[in-house]
Amino acid sequence: MQLKRTDLTHGPITKTICTFALPLIIGTLVQTLFNITDQIVLGQMAGTVAVASVGACSPAVHLVIGFLSGLATGVTVLLTRALGAEDHDSAKRIIGTALIASVLLGTTGAAIGIASARALLIATACPTECMEGAFIYLTIYYASAPVITLYNFGSAILRVTGDTQRPLIYMLAAGVLNVVLNIVLCMILTQKVAAVALATLASQALGAILVVTRLCRMKESYRFDIRHLKLDFGIFGKLLRYGLPSGISNSFYPIANLQIQATVNSFGTAATAGYASATSLTNTAAAFTGGFAHATTAMVGQNLGAERPDRVSKAFRRNIFFSALIAEAVGVIILLLHRPLLGFYVPDDPSAIEFGRQYMLHVTIFYGVAGLNVVLSAALNAFGYTVFTAVSNLLSVIAFRPIWLGTVYKADPTFPTLMLCFTISWFLSLAAQSVVFSVVYTRYRHGKLKKL
Repeated sequence: MQLKRTDLTHGPITKTICTFALPLIIGTLVQTLFNITDQIVLGQMAGTVAVASVGACSPAVHLVIGFLSGLATGVTVLLTRALGAEDHDSAKRIIGTALIASVLLGTTGAAIGIASARALLIATACPTECMEGAFIYLTIYYASAPVITLYNFGSAILRVTGDTQRPLIYMLAAGVLNVVLNIVLCMILTQKVAAVALATLASQALGAILVVTRLCRMKESYRFDIRHLKLDFGIFGKLLRYGLPSGISNSFYPIANLQIQATVNSFGTAATAGYASATSLTNTAAAFTGGFAHATTAMVGQNLGAERPDRVSKAFRRNIFFSALIAEAVGVIILLLHRPLLGFYVPDDPSAIEFGRQYMLHVTIFYGVAGLNVVLSAALNAFGYTVFTAVSNLLSVIAFRPIWLGTVYKADPTFPTLMLCFTISWFLSLAAQSVVFSVVYTRYRHGKLKKL
């Protein structure tokens, strides 16, 4: 299959952004659809307890897998700068080291996750009737950590080189395999939760194999050759230096949301259902912002390396414009159509729909702010300031939200007051990142670019 690679350092900026970001957006939307299909299959063939068992694993999954996925940021930061500067020898060493590191880190994460699986489920208050099923699912899911990390690192490499179409194709292939195996294995195995977990492991392994195969077949001078696989400890250290902040930030988000979820649950079943339904819908807008964030990191990073300040500026400004505009538009549309959309999740439950609407009033209507935040974070990552983006996220989310719950919400314990913590934390993050990016960009314009 002949697919065109996007040149990120030449050509019309808007066309380059669209060509790069669109496959990422489609891929995220399709992945969301596959996840929904997984839940439907499990619900139809196993029942409510099985679905709840998988759902109970979500915080524990994100704690470990989210951390490992965040480490891929280090690959993106280093490789974009090397490719922009046309330093192909460094690019080959980065790619080889990244692939070895992904397996080593994934294996370590799997071992730690499996050893702590039951303790994590207890810590997240997994219901007693779901405990055994959740433990089985989580153990198998953690076992797939090496191939998940390998796929994430490999996909990051392909995206940085301007190839976003093949990761989409590979994700589609893995997603279809996952759905098929879900059905087949659920028909064969008595333990349905294990069947779903094994299907996930197999699909992730397929994705990893396809990505690595593609890296070995690239025709560019920085093509990866498995015969020259070598771990460069200097590069490995830099991968951790620029990837760890994102990994830590990713893993702590679920912890911050646990307290929010517990407080939502205190309002009753209708609140829990409405909140869950509304958050599911907002993932649609997140697909768009994520696509433009990846485009920002790749385009800004490569053009920094290529010493193209004009394209750095244009790529950032247009990505942040598109991200904010489209996210806000999607958010408003979801809010306007909240009643029929929420009705798919909670039919004939006006109370749940009202709770979902309250969430949307404080989140979807301000999704443009989230669009600004993710592109600012991506740009700062491209400049090499991954630590700041992580600190900003930790302070505005993990630190601020519990403070809000203990002060403002405690004084006015209503659902709208609880939801307001999302809105304010986004604006706090926007203010902090805007100030720092202004300083970083001003220094760059005066010839002071951070060396990686």
